[in-house]
Amino acid sequence: MATKCYEGLSRDIARLFIEEISCDVIIQAGEEPHVKEFNAHSLILQARSPYFRVALSANWARKEANKIMYKKPNILPEILEIIMNYIYTGVVAIEDQGAAAVFDVLMAADELILPEVQDHAEEHLIANESLWLQTNFSYVHKAAFRHQGFLKLQEYYLNMICRKPSMLFESEDFCSTDSDILVMLSTRDDLDMEEIELWDYLVKWGMAQCPSLAPDPADWSEEDFTTFESIMHGCIEHVRFFNIRSPDFYLKVMPLKKIVPTDLYKDLERYHYKVTARPRSHTKSPRHKTIKSNILEQKYIKEITNWINGRDPGQTSEDPPTVQYDFRLLVRGSRDGFSSVTFHDRCDDQGATLLIVKVQGSGQVIGGYNPVSWGSDNTWSYTKDSFIFSFIFGEISSFMLSRVRTKQAEHAVYNSEVFGPCFGRGDLCMGKNFSEISGSYAKTNDYERKILWSIPGVVNNNTDSNTRFSVEDYEVFQVVKKKNSK
Repeated sequence: MATKCYEGLSRDIARLFIEEISCDVIIQAGEEPHVKEFNAHSLILQARSPYFRVALSANWARKEANKIMYKKPNILPEILEIIMNYIYTGVVAIEDQGAAAVFDVLMAADELILPEVQDHAEEHLIANESLWLQTNFSYVHKAAFRHQGFLKLQEYYLNMICRKPSMLFESEDFCSTDSDILVMLSTRDDLDMEEIELWDYLVKWGMAQCPSLAPDPADWSEEDFTTFESIMHGCIEHVRFFNIRSPDFYLKVMPLKKIVPTDLYKDLERYHYKVTARPRSHTKSPRHKTIKSNILEQKYIKEITNWINGRDPGQTSEDPPTVQYDFRLLVRGSRDGFSSVTFHDRCDDQGATLLIVKVQGSGQVIGGYNPVSWGSDNTWSYTKDSFIFSFIFGEISSFMLSRVRTKQAEHAVYNSEVFGPCFGRGDLCMGKNFSEISGSYAKTNDYERKILWSIPGVVNNNTDSNTRFSVEDYEVFQVVKKKNSK
């Protein structure tokens, strides 16, 4: 046996192997007629894998002379070859494998108790195979949650579902979802659903677990309610009933009040039906729902919410902002067009708004917050609370925040009849046609700092203070303070 077979093994184990204390093992991988045999040594297998340590010391294998015959029909030969390569060399050679093969390696590593292989396979899939993980969502996420050790994949899928709940909640096999997954999702602050939506889906799932229940709870017996409560028990405590609107509470929660703890339900009745009543029970803040943006990722919204609340980047906190907002889409360039006329038709007189712009050919996202309404009467709006900002796309730490200068607050926002949104005297100004090459610009004047880096190949009027750009896409959201916010 070549020396390379001992790489990664301790000196003592190598010595014992050389002294031939271990016996040969023949592992048969795959099913008939495609079985392939692998020659191994029991000492090396046991040193690498607790699974083989038990398997080879128990009656799990057939002994023939001085050899042990061991069958693994559920592992494909090509997958076991990767595993055996690791056992003998310490190298997990999966970089050139397809996503499906890497996932098979992950499953085999879990079964054979090879945590290093498992960790590497999980990290590889998440870092390099996100499209495959999404395309095969139904199968892979279920497999991930069936295996307690797949913590990285579980967190990956929880984050994915929280960003886009329809992937799970509107899927054909939603009602076969494991209850543990629903409990984990119900605890998440970042689940992008209204609380009444979550309640509706949980009820739908619960009723599917007991198809003998009548569709209308009014027809249920006491035994039916007891059965349903036992099904829903793990999720009920995580539903944020105080964040459900009173009409929805009356229509959708009240008919099922028998499954809600008595003291909690009495408190909910006082809260929803008596204007001055305050909750006596422990309440959780509303979930931080994602902004419905094709440009801005969820991880940015907490940062921008902090800015709207007056915090500077150095003052951000892990705690949820005291004031929460709904972001309601008013216009999107790729859907509605890129003209200033469309912008004003949809965004004028809508109160506070958030502008998000993806800059063509630069990897930059820029935007601005206008706390007062847009207009088209060629006037200035005075405010000390507006700001403009920028990110390098995908890098939250690259943010640039620029607030209006206090002495320039009278020029914070310009309501142009011809152009689109304009912050300051050209600090961020979008022209008649936002997608036009170099049709918009950003410079430093009434705001603290310039937000746009120079763009290769774009003429910048030969000045350092003026940078022109064109828009790949843009969105404007109405910013509405949530009723439950302080």
